[in-house]
Amino acid sequence: SKFGANVVVDEAHGLGVFGRTNVNDLSINTSLKTVHSDSLIGGTGVLSALNLENHPALLAAVYTFGKAAGCHGAVITGSKVLIEYLINYARPFVYSTSLPSHSLVA
Repeated sequence: SKFGANVVVDEAHGLGVFGRTNVNDLSINTSLKTVHSDSLIGGTGVLSALNLENHPALLAAVYTFGKAAGCHGAVITGSKVLIEYLINYARPFVYSTSLPSHSLVA
């Protein structure tokens, strides 16, 4: 805040790894004991894990779904002004990449 800088966080490697899981009934049976969801970590991302989702310096967060989620796509979260800007000025980037052919056949 001293310099008025904003931060964009890329959660590509945080989503599915950091933070508490949001699946209430998840449990993992191991040979030693059963681990229940209240002790599991790995789900909601770094911002959520550190409780920084509403930090005033956070301009945007980018969540990609290709790693932990195992699918295609991404989402950018931010203020309404930022989202409106991206809708109006980033449209060429939306259509600059195509789905892999194996996804189109399915």
